[in-house]
Amino acid sequence: MNLDAVLRLFRRKKTSRTIDQLIDLRLKSDPLYKEAFTLPSKRKKGSGNDRLEFLGDAVLGVVISEYLFKRYKNYNSGHLTEMRSKLTNRKFLNELAINWKLYRFFQHKTQKNEYSKDAYGNTLEALIAAVYLDQGLAFCSIFILDLIKKYHSISDMENVPVSYKHELLQKCIRHKISHHIERNFVTNQYEIILSLGEEKVTYKELANSVKEAEEKVCKTAYNTFEFSKK
Repeated sequence: MNLDAVLRLFRRKKTSRTIDQLIDLRLKSDPLYKEAFTLPSKRKKGSGNDRLEFLGDAVLGVVISEYLFKRYKNYNSGHLTEMRSKLTNRKFLNELAINWKLYRFFQHKTQKNEYSKDAYGNTLEALIAAVYLDQGLAFCSIFILDLIKKYHSISDMENVPVSYKHELLQKCIRHKISHHIERNFVTNQYEIILSLGEEKVTYKELANSVKEAEEKVCKTAYNTFEFSKK
């Protein structure tokens, strides 16, 4: 199947399979796509897909901003900004790229679990830039929104906190719940111990970074602590 046929099929069906076909075709003929799937080298600054990632981040922001602006006509700028953050943050992009199995196209071949955790989202942004430069903004917008909707309901994302730590602390303030966070370094990982309320209900999580451990423990507390009874 040639490029024109793939593009016509994509515009008609908008399936991830046609995007896979587009990538397969363009990897063979367009250096932009090879660059998008080439991970940066720690030894050589400016190598790999980091420049495309920079552009893709901006394109993604424009596409999501326009979509939210048109869809949620009664939202103020603060609410729109919060929604955009939920759809463009690194964790969301990493999960989106992993679900799509984007690593199939990585030019640097290694074991899946050996890639850095942000390599997936970074590469997705680089691909967005390549699609934008190759096919224009209108096509790229369809690609981005169709990909997100394949794995997520955008309206459901309204109920997903941008940061569980932030949301939990705000909830504690509203319900006048005391809280205490203890940070330790245990067996090459960061341990976060969180206690809530006079009863000191305790939650504990381990992770490779303080931020990740805090988010994990706050997510658990956010979803299980019974604020209504306090």
